Amino acid sequence: MLSILNSAIDLMRTRHKKGELYYWVLYYTYLSPQEYDNVNEILIALEAHFQPMSSRTYYSRREEAIRTLGSILWGYTFG
Repeated sequence: MLSILNSAIDLMRTRHKKGELYYWVLYYTYLSPQEYDNVNEILIALEAHFQPMSSRTYYSRREEAIRTLGSILWGYTFG
């Protein structure tokens, strides 16, 4: 199961036009060993990789990233 998830994340990160952004958004939101207390801390962490973004943009990108990763995973399930 973890190998499927890792493959899906790699596929999203390398093949989607916003894959790198989506990867870091998901990483700082859900996967980082450092737990962030609020969105502002996540936005500061993201600035190390991308231009500053608003919290509204962050929430939009987070939803897009989740949908994209979900589509890849469901494709693996049915493929």
